[in-house]
Amino acid sequence: MKYYWIFFLPLFFACKPSPQPVRHQSDITGELLQDTGLRKLLEASDQVVVSNLATVQLKHGQLVPVLVSHGGVEYDDRSDAAIVSNVEGRIERLFVKSAFETVKKGQAIAEIYSPSLVTAQEQLLLIYQQDKDNKSLLNAAREKLILLGMTSKQVNNILASGKPNYRVVIYSQAAGILLEPGLAINKNMVTQPLQLKEGAYVKKGQTLLSVSDNDQLRIAVSINPDQQGYIKNGTTARVVNGKQEFRGRVNLLEPFPRDGERFLMARIPVPKENNSFQVGADVEVYTYPGKVEANWLPAESVVSLGNHSVVFVKENDVFVPRKVKTGLKYDGKIEVLMGLDTTDRVAVNGQFLLDSDSFVHLNN
Repeated sequence: MKYYWIFFLPLFFACKPSPQPVRHQSDITGELLQDTGLRKLLEASDQVVVSNLATVQLKHGQLVPVLVSHGGVEYDDRSDAAIVSNVEGRIERLFVKSAFETVKKGQAIAEIYSPSLVTAQEQLLLIYQQDKDNKSLLNAAREKLILLGMTSKQVNNILASGKPNYRVVIYSQAAGILLEPGLAINKNMVTQPLQLKEGAYVKKGQTLLSVSDNDQLRIAVSINPDQQGYIKNGTTARVVNGKQEFRGRVNLLEPFPRDGERFLMARIPVPKENNSFQVGADVEVYTYPGKVEANWLPAESVVSLGNHSVVFVKENDVFVPRKVKTGLKYDGKIEVLMGLDTTDRVAVNGQFLLDSDSFVHLNN
């Protein structure tokens, strides 16, 4: 009989509970489901993006920008002198016929018949004839006629002749180009018949015509939205048109954009020695707002979505879009006014994280 020896090797196993799977609650049924580790990849693609794109943080610094805008040369209508009727009456005669014709200072424009003016002249003559020594009444009657549009010379002629003048002549108080209300002076200035006609009735205080000084020019500048907080009245500017240029200052900045427009309009007067600029010519305007101290990002980090701007902030392993308020854009940098902390890390180039349709959903 043969015997065999069998050796048993003892095996020891550590007894400990197996790791518990990470679970999350179902958004639909409410039950706890095992997390596969891919949940972050299953988020809506317009809310988070998985990427290993380089990041950057806000950088506080100071820039001295030179802002470039575009504009055009126009006539300065602030120098326009209105031709106003100081009496109510009827136009008996017009001495001018066309808009855009040149008039001189003191030139007769229109002759008006006014019953109220005749009455005021008769009162002056009555005081002069019956109470000549009453200086206060006499001066008051004279002043009334002057306020109604008569000159001192015309009043003296009435006293000398002893007869009222049934018509008063209106004179131009300035030299320049004749315009009608609502008609702007332009580079063509082709004369056209006046709409104001003989026989027309006018009211007291009504503007009949105006005279524009065509030697007074200015630059109308369109200010980009991102530059609007940095260009103010008094800001130094350099205006360039080919080989022509001059330095001036912004002195008329509109407080808000016009209806339906995003641009602000600013005006820069053209010095008399530079009035060789042609009306209607396009110009480039360089403005110097001084030092700008702010928080900056690379311009390509911010994505404009029309009504607002976003950046992609890195949270753990994903990039989440966030709305920001921006300011000046200059030299490859953009100012961030609101929406980011200095500790936030954002994608260097936000365009890389947009899908083909550029849809971005922002969580409030």
